Amino acid sequence: MGDEVHESSDAWRFGLKVIGYMREVVDEYAKETGSSFGLVQSPAESCATRLAQIDLNRYGSRAIFQGDPSKIENDMRSIYYTNSSHVNVAAGISLGERILVESSFHPLFSGGTIMHVFLGEAYPNAEALWKLTKHIATKTLTGYFAYTKDMTICKACKRTHFGLLDKCSNCGAEHGLLEHWSRVTGYYQEISGWNAGKKKELANRHRYNVVERIKKEITVNV
Repeated sequence: MGDEVHESSDAWRFGLKVIGYMREVVDEYAKETGSSFGLVQSPAESCATRLAQIDLNRYGSRAIFQGDPSKIENDMRSIYYTNSSHVNVAAGISLGERILVESSFHPLFSGGTIMHVFLGEAYPNAEALWKLTKHIATKTLTGYFAYTKDMTICKACKRTHFGLLDKCSNCGAEHGLLEHWSRVTGYYQEISGWNAGKKKELANRHRYNVVERIKKEITVNV
């Protein structure tokens, strides 16, 4: 299409058409066989990187992937595809736009849907977070959503800090004494075991602050 799903209405509609067709095929299988088939927005932590690498080898510049194209010659491991029908994690769009686009796909799936709100604040305002939660749950098509804060756990002083730190702000511990945790897709996990593509996605994630500005965006755009 020449645009990402959030960049034009044509790309958005095409994405909905593709998923809608897949749902029709699944429903037809169920009708023909009497068996239970479902179209599920399943996490693709490994596939998102592996399939991008395969396509790059097969199709070269025709493969459209995320990552850092300038480093491909030296290391193609850190490329990845956007997972499922999600908006590009790096897209610097308003939270309202992200919710609107991603949630529009959820009714087409039988289950497994998730929308991510990656937080950029250590301690979001509780009242703002409650209002945002209520809005997503009652005013949008979102089937399931999760708030995610990155965390650093210091094994030396046993403190947990917000963000992915290189040094413990309490005791000064570094390197092997620090564990970094975030949501891989569906659940929290220490990131040391992630593949290079998933670590690049983590670095690219656009994070939001739950403040009055975002609440206004949501009111306007959703």
